[in-house]
Amino acid sequence: MREIFREEGIVEGRDYEYQTRISVGRQPDFLFPGLMAYRDESFPASNLRILAVKTRLKERWRQILDEAPRIERKHLLTLDDAVTAPQFAAMREATIQLVVPKGLWKDYPTEARPHLQTLEDFLGEVRES
Repeated sequence: MREIFREEGIVEGRDYEYQTRISVGRQPDFLFPGLMAYRDESFPASNLRILAVKTRLKERWRQILDEAPRIERKHLLTLDDAVTAPQFAAMREATIQLVVPKGLWKDYPTEARPHLQTLEDFLGEVRES
């Protein structure tokens, strides 16, 4: 992901931080725009993002729920094509936004597809924040 961000002009240390420690036990994979903004209470929480990256989900998606309490909607990039409708419903209820390559969308439950996000869409959100 760091290489993709670099190719897209999203710069580590300026636009995001990689595995920065928010507090004990809270270390998201990617924090946008970074720890200083996250800790600045005057910085709008709506402009903060985390992106967790997990190849396979199983029940491990729950690990990200407490990583950044200021950020309500957590983004989770996965290549997992075996997400069930009940798993997806639980993730949506927990305000997790799945980021999935478009080519894998066909493997997701029909009711989940309108709620998936592509990496390109996520990058657009990051650029707009």
